[in-house]
Amino acid sequence: LLRDAELMQAVSRTVVQRHGAAWAWRHAVHERVAAQRALPDATLAARAADLQDVGERVLRHLLGRGHESADVAAAWPHDAILLADDLSPSVTAQIDTSRVRGFCTARGGPTAHTAILARALGLPAVVAAGPGVLPDGAGDTAAPALAGAVAILDGYRGRLYVGPSETALIEARERIARLARRQEEEARTRQQPATTTDGHTVEIAANANRADQAVKALEAGAEGVGLMRTEFLFLERDTVPDEEAQYQAYRGMVEALQGRPLVVRTLDIGGDKRVPHLDLPVEENPFLGVRGARLALRRDDLLVPQLRALYRAAQHGPLQVMFPMISTVEEVHALRARMEAVRAELQAPAVPVGIMIEVPSAALAAD
Repeated sequence: LLRDAELMQAVSRTVVQRHGAAWAWRHAVHERVAAQRALPDATLAARAADLQDVGERVLRHLLGRGHESADVAAAWPHDAILLADDLSPSVTAQIDTSRVRGFCTARGGPTAHTAILARALGLPAVVAAGPGVLPDGAGDTAAPALAGAVAILDGYRGRLYVGPSETALIEARERIARLARRQEEEARTRQQPATTTDGHTVEIAANANRADQAVKALEAGAEGVGLMRTEFLFLERDTVPDEEAQYQAYRGMVEALQGRPLVVRTLDIGGDKRVPHLDLPVEENPFLGVRGARLALRRDDLLVPQLRALYRAAQHGPLQVMFPMISTVEEVHALRARMEAVRAELQAPAVPVGIMIEVPSAALAAD
């Protein structure tokens, strides 16, 4: 977010107009946050909180108050439910889960990073509850002063009960205890195979892009990684990752899995994802345009380094390669030929090859 050239240009123009740096920064970020929140797509609109969070962190540094974000954790009360208009991702990540039992926010959304972090932290949370949950909420629905009040937060139903009866408290504590026992039982059996009562076993594999994600998935009971998306290597930087950078990422995943199954999807990118440093053509219908395998067959500068990195990583453990956006059998033949040429050059082991069935023609020609 901070490398956005247009954002930096907007700040610079305002500073040249004799405004202070902090004011110029806050003004530019505010405009972009407002535009993001106005997007019709709820998921994209929720990402405005991320930009707001980053903007405020920079603003604190510009004002010489950068240390304040580090002091937040010391203020968490014990055995507390936090109420807030909204919580930024950076503040949520600092919540001391030994003190805080959960949180409820007036704004936000289930797809925002704050909610995603709450799930990762195992914190009960209710988001987008409306202004009535705040002590200074508007209208007759405003909550009373709540500091120190007893409450029950039900993240399953999305409800906050303030001042519950003793009977309700007893029932809530019993339910918490039952959930704890269930989680302990699930933790003990998480490494067992997923077999139905009639003897059918289902492979449980994770979607993971990085080695640390794979480790957490294995701890939760995954048997491998069924999809490693590689486009994150291209999207999260300003230049095309070279063979060595890709090799290190793939090798890290292979070693983290220690022989368990790994399916790596080659670069699935094209007109649907704007990546300036790839110099891709603008298309009227990018979702059905030059992307995925179609792009790979036109761009050896993207395909060959990725294949070389994958074959090098395969020397450290098993992996499988999957090509996206396949339309015809001929494309598979052409890609296999490219793979074999790279494999022979590196004297690497053969790797299984698969495809994504996502284009109608691939489904019709699957046999």
